Amino acid sequence: MDAPEELTGEPEIDWDDEEATAFLVAIPQITSAEAFDVMVSFAKKQDDTIVVQLVTLLNGRRPFRSFKNKLIEFGVESQWYAFESDYAKSRITEWLERHK
Repeated sequence: MDAPEELTGEPEIDWDDEEATAFLVAIPQITSAEAFDVMVSFAKKQDDTIVVQLVTLLNGRRPFRSFKNKLIEFGVESQWYAFESDYAKSRITEWLERHK
């Protein structure tokens, strides 16, 4: 973790020092586009009536907020969080295997 020394008790990383950063590997972060694709994948696994409404929301204004609000309304919020967690676990597992 790289943060100000007063927060971590450790000196900050000098990212310009190649010797200091040679052993570090950047942990991937999900992009907005990837998060959107995960939401679409989840939506497509739902009942037909839910699929249409979720996909319509995802193609509208404020898709992330609208999607989450609709999940609550449909009562599938816990299924979404499990789906999202499973996706993250598989993604990080693949990354860890690639980087040994």
